[in-house]
Amino acid sequence: MHWVCYLPGTTQAQTPLPIPDTLSGPSIQLTLQEGTREFHPGEVVNTYGYNGDLLGPTIILQSGQDVTLNVTNTLPDLTTTHWHGLHVSPANDGGPHSLIYPNTTWSPSFTVLDRASTTGTTLTGMA
Repeated sequence: MHWVCYLPGTTQAQTPLPIPDTLSGPSIQLTLQEGTREFHPGEVVNTYGYNGDLLGPTIILQSGQDVTLNVTNTLPDLTTTHWHGLHVSPANDGGPHSLIYPNTTWSPSFTVLDRASTTGTTLTGMA
């Protein structure tokens, strides 16, 4: 995970915001996992994230590209995820009908139809 730089002329007022890595290619590996983060000095909290303890990577896809997103759930409970901004079939879009049980992998595959958009993964909650 990369760390954000402060803007010129500003001072550090709080813990820096982590900036997740980017992923691209025909096969994307995402691991839902537990972690901890100290947002304020002395206050450690439990977190969930994709490929880390907080947030998740930015996924870069090209129009017309075939992609498989392998989402492995290492959380202690079932969960689900959803691709914001992508136009895909309901079977590949995630959500409450696509549960990912602990220690299993959900692998939707599809052709990217979008010309350009901003998308991201969302941990939509534990069922």
